[in-house]
Amino acid sequence: MNPSAALQAVRGMAVGHDGLVRCTNADCNDEFHEGSAIGAVVYRHSDDGQWTVGRLYGGPCRPSHVRYPMVGTETHIIHARLGTLSDVVE
Repeated sequence: MNPSAALQAVRGMAVGHDGLVRCTNADCNDEFHEGSAIGAVVYRHSDDGQWTVGRLYGGPCRPSHVRYPMVGTETHIIHARLGTLSDVVE
């Protein structure tokens, strides 16, 4: 794991905007809150050390495997719980 990926793994990944996070499944669109169990499709390009959150799913929408990987990327499904991060000092 390269240094930037390791740092990102410890800090977590920001998702949502102004405290609003929703399932990206058009049939669902449920709103998530702190502690919500989610599934996220994360990827990074082969020449990049940073991971990007592509899509978020909750509850029954959570995928178990990558259905359509993007060419030239490493793509994974992660299951996690949302948390709040504040007062970060570098």
